[in-house]
Amino acid sequence: MSEDELASTLDDSRRREKKPPGEVLFADELVDLGFLARGGMGEVRRVRDTRLNRVLAVKVLHHELVDDERAHARFLAEAQATSQLQHPGIVAVHSRGELDDGRPWFTMTEIRGRTLAQVLREARAGAADAWNLREQVEALRRACQAVAHAHDNGVVHRDLKPANIMVGAFGEVLVLDWGLARLVAGESAPRERLVETGDAPVTRAGQVMGTPTHMAPEQAMGGTVGPSADVHALGAILHEMLTGELPYGRDADEAWRRVRRGPRPSPIHRTPTGRPAPPLELVETCERALERDPARRPADATELSREITAWLDGARKREQALELVEEADARRPLLDDRARRVAQLREEARELL
Repeated sequence: MSEDELASTLDDSRRREKKPPGEVLFADELVDLGFLARGGMGEVRRVRDTRLNRVLAVKVLHHELVDDERAHARFLAEAQATSQLQHPGIVAVHSRGELDDGRPWFTMTEIRGRTLAQVLREARAGAADAWNLREQVEALRRACQAVAHAHDNGVVHRDLKPANIMVGAFGEVLVLDWGLARLVAGESAPRERLVETGDAPVTRAGQVMGTPTHMAPEQAMGGTVGPSADVHALGAILHEMLTGELPYGRDADEAWRRVRRGPRPSPIHRTPTGRPAPPLELVETCERALERDPARRPADATELSREITAWLDGARKREQALELVEEADARRPLLDDRARRVAQLREEARELL
């Protein structure tokens, strides 16, 4: 061993000896800053990139999956798919590597904020600062645009749900967790059993993958999955925004049975049922997105985004019109007072004449 190699080995040894308890050594230039979150495939930690003096997030495969070849492949596929989809609504991937124990990792931009699932929970609970329908639908539109970019590049997400959409602190909307993404292909995926992973809704392992409460029927049946499967999942999110409920319910097992055997979800109530009546245009868009026949849904997220954008444009115009009406109503007392003053002055003028 050369002197340089020996010095490098000693440096590596010292660095490992100095590593604080719980710290993970990713790369020489990445300093572990601690745990951020845990997901189905791996955990996310915060790191500092000492070369560029910036804070990033790093996702690393779970310890229990270190010997799982399929999990390794899916994890690396997520890193590659995310890095190749260059869109403001998809988190940028910067680098990847492997730990000493063989677990892969990749770094990405750290996003501070909350998930759309949290936003919708606050809306259901009637929180004082909860988002209104237009704000929720605006976030969905921006998520649709990110998914549309993926569809345009031949990638299907396959696990769209509010928990996988992040709303940043400065208005960003990002679609996360591309671990189940795949290139569009015509082959059918074999059916596999439901694997319980903890809190519902669960994710199915194997070739039939996704979240039962948002999954399209053809995906649940192990059929060919295309962009319209993502449209169905986006439609399920819109259904929750309009009604407060999911089309097949919140119980993962029951949703799994219902989405496989049918029938399609009941029509959305178009009259008030304890909450404001949902806009007819959005109801029709939602029901088309949830059609059991993929051919009857919007073809992809681009088409769905156009329909949502059309409603948002109309909603903004309606809001502007209402603001003008409210402003006119607020000024009415002043106008009435001035009208009375004009009448009084006219009367005084006639008397003087």
